[in-house]
Amino acid sequence: MDYLEIRDKMKTGDCLLFSSFSPIAVGIKAFTHSEWSHAALVIRLREYEGEERHRYYIEATSPTVKLTRLSAKMIDYTGYIAWLPLPTDMDEARTIMGCMMLQLIDKKYDYKSIFKQMFRKVSTDADSLFCSELCGYIWGITCADGKAPTPADIPGLSIFKGIEPVIIYDGRNGHE
Repeated sequence: MDYLEIRDKMKTGDCLLFSSFSPIAVGIKAFTHSEWSHAALVIRLREYEGEERHRYYIEATSPTVKLTRLSAKMIDYTGYIAWLPLPTDMDEARTIMGCMMLQLIDKKYDYKSIFKQMFRKVSTDADSLFCSELCGYIWGITCADGKAPTPADIPGLSIFKGIEPVIIYDGRNGHE
């Protein structure tokens, strides 16, 4: 399935998983033994979706947490993107999740924890966030060991039991 087929099913709080081929992304994927190098969260802003029905996402990236239009990201992205929907039993929490996401815009990126994560898992701290730490914070969950998830951990979290990521965009163009 592709983005145009999926976008109407995307809801606030759903996860987007990214697999890029930049040197940093390749390092993250090698360290975590995963195809995923980045994670972000869908946020529906119905009033601003327009006729094109744009979808937006919140991501923790250098230097801060920011709001990005998904179709704009796809214009020149040379990796691939998957959608991982939250289960329907979390639907009632989506409005609260969206409010929390918007409050995190411009929070600092957590550079220190990225490096700490290489040696041990880190605890979530909302003063500064890295990508998958933001996801865990919004969902109110951590890994079994109580630490912040990595992008590699997200598909295996208990909330996604029985749910598989769906590739919605593939811009690899020979980078496989």
